[in-house]
This record gives sequence, C-alpha cells and structure tokens, in this order.
Amino acid sequence: MSIVERDLDEYRTRYRILKTLFEYNNDHPFVSLERSELLTELKLPEKDLENNIRFLQDKMLVETVWFMGGEFWTKISSEGVEEFYKAEKDPYKRTMYLPPVILFTDDEQSPLDDI
Repeated sequence: MSIVERDLDEYRTRYRILKTLFEYNNDHPFVSLERSELLTELKLPEKDLENNIRFLQDKMLVETVWFMGGEFWTKISSEGVEEFYKAEKDPYKRTMYLPPVILFTDDEQSPLDDI
C-alpha cells in the first residue's frame, strides 16, 4: 500500500467516525458512544479506531473520556459538527482536517439531507 493510499484510508476512517457520531448526535444529542459500539458499527480494528479517536480528540473534533484498559466514551464536538457539515456541504472542497470527501465517499445520501 502506498503512502497516499494509507493516508486516504486514515482520512476515510476519520470521516466515517465523524459521520457516525454526527448521525448519533442528531438522535441523542447529549449521549456519548462507547468504544464497543463504535467498533461494532464501523467494523474497524481496535488500534485504528483508537488512533483516529485520539487524532480527532487532539483536533477538538470529538470529546472523549478515557478509562483504564483503553475503554472510552466519545461524542462529536461542536467543532466536529462544523467540520463534518463543511465536508458534506461541498464534497469537492478540502476542509481543515479532511481532503475533498468525494475521494472516498459513494453517492449515498448525505446525513444533512435529513436535517
């Protein structure tokens, strides 16, 4: 796998995490998702999920509470909502932390269509 493909995979994973948290936030605005729920929903290797949650937390796109043993609860932050909204609004344009999402999304319905 080339460096570009690896980077694109990481961006895709971060986008999927933000999308999942964004959608969950619409139904449950004050509730966090547990690590196990994200692993089940996203079907990611544990290390990939953990690394990307830490990245998103460092960029203040998610709010995460860590527990001993690697467990965590996380939810999208207001900055994360804004980042996701910008990515969905113009999928051909780069945001602060995501490349143009058209590079790794299908022509599926946007979660913003339901708002």
